[in-house]
Amino acid sequence: MGTNINTSFGKAFNTVINGFEGKYGNDKDDPGGETYKGIARNINKDFEGWGIIDNLRGDKNFPGVLEGINLLQTYVMDFYKINYWDKFLGDKLGEKSGLEMFDQSVNLGTGRAIEHLQRSLNILNNRQKLYGDIKADGAMGNITLAAYQNCCLKQGENLLVNVLNIYQGKYYIELMENKEEFEKFYGLLKRVTVN
Repeated sequence: MGTNINTSFGKAFNTVINGFEGKYGNDKDDPGGETYKGIARNINKDFEGWGIIDNLRGDKNFPGVLEGINLLQTYVMDFYKINYWDKFLGDKLGEKSGLEMFDQSVNLGTGRAIEHLQRSLNILNNRQKLYGDIKADGAMGNITLAAYQNCCLKQGENLLVNVLNIYQGKYYIELMENKEEFEKFYGLLKRVTVN
């Protein structure tokens, strides 16, 4: 596929994947297991880049050598575009909310990110005076998209992004409170930025 880095997706990819997700990792406390640019092997066994990674594992420059493999980088971008960005209709969102939804989708799962969006939209509709409540089912479709457009028109995209960030922060805090071993991942809180 090969995605242009100057698109909204390309900018979000650069910010989230290159900025937060890092490169290669294999932390024993991470339930995802071995990861490359945030793609967890235990969850994404079919990612076509694992074959390249496995073939280069014996290289003396591993894992640094992975960064210079253009085909692997294309696989990573395509993976995130198809499995995350397209799932929440990122091309139909504003740049700020697209970035926030991409970050949450990558880190919390697309369904949870969409549910956060839907719950945010319901909170911001002023008791249904601006637009009707929508079902918070974690599925992106025309009804959610219409509510999103109404919200941005009447409340502004910045306010929506702030509420989305609050939901993201709440998720991290509850995760760390419920499982102490996750406190070592306090860096996740750097992903939460309220304007």
